Amino acid sequence: MVEQFNGAIHQIVGMLQNLVCRNRNLRATRELLLPKLIWEGYGDRWAGPPPANRFAPGADPWETLQEVMRFCNISQPPTFQRGLCA
Repeated sequence: MVEQFNGAIHQIVGMLQNLVCRNRNLRATRELLLPKLIWEGYGDRWAGPPPANRFAPGADPWETLQEVMRFCNISQPPTFQRGLCA
């Protein structure tokens, strides 16, 4: 019974290690590709990350959403109900 348990645990640990490795690879791929995948919509220019000091960490999510839409020049922002997910 102990051997069966050890075998099962060994298999689970191996799967966890595999998932951790895959997640690292996915994160690295995302960081590499994301700036190239965000289309700015004006000719052939690509969008980049926003300035680091533009959006305050820990700020009110509603105000941050409004600021992001202004920053991105969204001319017709969608209607959101404030507090819907609070």
